[in-house]
Amino acid sequence: MGTGGALHHARSLLADTFVVIYGDSYLPINYQDVGRSLTTEADAVIAVYHDSSAETGVRPNVAVAPNGAILRYEKNAQTGDTRLEYVEAGVLALRRSVLDLIPSDRAVSLEEEIFPVLIAQHRLFGFRTSQRFFDMGTPERLKIIEAYLA
Repeated sequence: MGTGGALHHARSLLADTFVVIYGDSYLPINYQDVGRSLTTEADAVIAVYHDSSAETGVRPNVAVAPNGAILRYEKNAQTGDTRLEYVEAGVLALRRSVLDLIPSDRAVSLEEEIFPVLIAQHRLFGFRTSQRFFDMGTPERLKIIEAYLA
């Protein structure tokens, strides 16, 4: 069902605000802090990491305004776009009302279909973290997280 479809179907089980953690990444922070960062201006918050040394192996894919609003999100960003300074770190806080944007009849990508709507409405914000996150999307990256957890 994609990153959004399953949430839509779980709606009755979710609180008015809730945290989503992607299963293919690990960010060792207090997830409640992300949830607490939802402000009256934000319907959703995504954890973002400034990976200045490229240690995660993930291309920067998020542009954040000085006030924390997400200006741009490119799931499959190409190299060389200096406006994208942050990497999405796989932890989100959402208001249940965001689920109203998700169609119930098909798979939906939060990143490609819902984030652009929230960005256009100035309702998606970033939770900046200096804590390195770990992506497990390739065998090489999986070995790095295994070493970290060992």
